[in-house]
Formats: sequence, C-alpha cells, structure tokens
Amino acid sequence: MQETNIIDRIKERYTQYNLSRVESLDMLRASDLRRLCFDVGVSLVFLAFLEIILKNVALYLMSLIVNIFFSDPTPVVSTAITYFYASIVSYTPKFIAFYVLYRKYKKLGHLLPTYTNLPSFPAIMLLATFSFGMCGSQITELISSIFQLLFGTGAIPDVMEQTAPSDSSSGLVMLFFSAIVAPICEELIYRKLLLGSMRPMGDTPAILVSSLIFGLAHGNFDQFAYAALSGLVFGVIAVRYKSIVPTILLHVANNLLVSVSVYEQILLTGNKIVDAVIIAVSTVAGIITFIAYFAMPVVMIVFAMCGIARLKPVTGEDKKEKLMTVFCPVLIFGLFVMLMKFA
Repeated sequence: MQETNIIDRIKERYTQYNLSRVESLDMLRASDLRRLCFDVGVSLVFLAFLEIILKNVALYLMSLIVNIFFSDPTPVVSTAITYFYASIVSYTPKFIAFYVLYRKYKKLGHLLPTYTNLPSFPAIMLLATFSFGMCGSQITELISSIFQLLFGTGAIPDVMEQTAPSDSSSGLVMLFFSAIVAPICEELIYRKLLLGSMRPMGDTPAILVSSLIFGLAHGNFDQFAYAALSGLVFGVIAVRYKSIVPTILLHVANNLLVSVSVYEQILLTGNKIVDAVIIAVSTVAGIITFIAYFAMPVVMIVFAMCGIARLKPVTGEDKKEKLMTVFCPVLIFGLFVMLMKFA
C-alpha cells in the first residue's frame, strides 16, 4: 500500500497538461515544469547513449570511405576528414536528442514573452560576448591553480594547443569548421532547440541551465567556463530578439577571432593577400581582447543594470515551487552524465 502511494505521488509530481490546450504560461503548473526538466534530463542521458553508438558507426563508415576513395590522403584531405567525422559525431546526436524535446514543447512557442530592445543593446551585447568569454578564461586559470594546489596536478590542458593544425592548408580547413560549421550547428542545437524547449520554465532559469549544458557539452575544463559564460550572452540575445541569426553572427566572429589569433603563425601561407588578412584579423582580435580584459567589470555591470538581463520570470501561482523544478533529480543526473565526459 505504501509503495502504491509513493508511485502515485511521483506520478502526481510529474503529471503534465495537454500542452496544446494551454492558453497561457500562467496555466502551467509546477508539475508541468517538473516534467519539462525531467524530459531535458532524459534527453541528456539519451544523448550520451547516442554519442557512444554513433561514434562507433561513424568511425566505421569514415574508415570505409577513406579506404575506398582516399588510399593515401594528403594532409589537407586528412584534416578535412577528421573534422568532418568529429562534427558528425558531436552534433548529430545532440540535434536528434534536442529536436525530439523541441517537437514536444514548440507548441508553447506562441505563448512565450516578447521584449522591447533599446538601440544601445547590440553594442553592449557585442562587448559582453567578448568580456564574458574573457571572464571564462580567467575562471579556467583559477580552476587550474586550485587543482594544482589541492591535488598537485598539472595545468588544465590547452585544447586549442592540442588540436593545432600542422600547416597553413590544414589550418584553413580547421578555420572553416571551427568558425563556420561549429557556430551554426551549436546555435541551432543549444539556442533554437534546447533553449527554445526550456523557455516555458522562465527565461532566466532556461538560459542559465541551457548555458550550463552548452559548457558541459564541450567535454573539458579548458573550454567549460568560456563556453558557459558565452552561452549566457547568446541565450539572452536569442530570447530578446527571438532569433538565432544574431547569435550565429556573434558566435562566428568570436570563433574566427580566437582561432586566428591563436594559430596566426600556422595560418600564414606566404601569399601576401591571405597573410595580410590573417594579420589584420589577428590584430583586431588582440585589440578586442585588450579592451574586453580591462572593460570586463564595467561591461558585466552595464549588461546587468541597463535592462538587457531583465527577463520575464516564471509566472502564475506557486512561483517558488516552479523555480525549484530545476533541481529535478533526473535533470541533475543528466548533467552529471555530461560532467563524466570530462574524465
């Protein structure tokens, strides 16, 4: 009898309305939002299994294609194949997992709040993108120092240093995938599908959780804080403008500037025009980094105080209980599964 009561209580806590009949976000109950968080957690666990399966399948298919069409691939072709394989393995499972989630909750899209944006917001958001990213880099250095102090381990490995291209031709291939392919895929997956699914729980918690997932999805400590804090800005922009086009453009600019500044010497080809462009982009990246570093505290305060971050909270009855749904055990377990990839 006691066991039945427990089962009934669990069902009651996660019972959800027929979403197609919801006429206002105020009508959503805590149990509806708890089920939303439950579904996100299930999607994260499902994603982990998809990645394992697809990794093996894609590796077999890519090996088969290489053996048939590229018996002795050049360094450029080899780099292109490597990045193409990595993109399929990384983005396809995420797209599938979050698209299933999005299909269920997109029927609430017409109920989501809209915002009025001031003309000054784009400039502030542009600065915030680089300032928040710079803050993420500082946090990574702090984490590295703490690890060394507590565990005597070495510094957190630099992912970009580990994946550096071997020559300029391979570098240009890398630049295409990191500055074009990655931003488009990541904004579609994390801001359109994931954040778009989570917005019914309130824009602020949805942005915070989706940004955390975005950081964890990078699978390493080196990129975690940088990606998570950048994701906060991208999330605010996507919500305020109801579009991922500006976030894609900012993401492309960010990845392009970072990649060129880090790999400048490798990307130089000997062609005067190409090299001039590379040096110019690297110079711009250095200037922006310098400004972002010293302007970081001011930009973050302005970002918080000028109204950009003032998003509409969860509405209706039982607001506190609705906010507490982000601590759904299944969602926390899903986040833990993503964290395990750091090992």
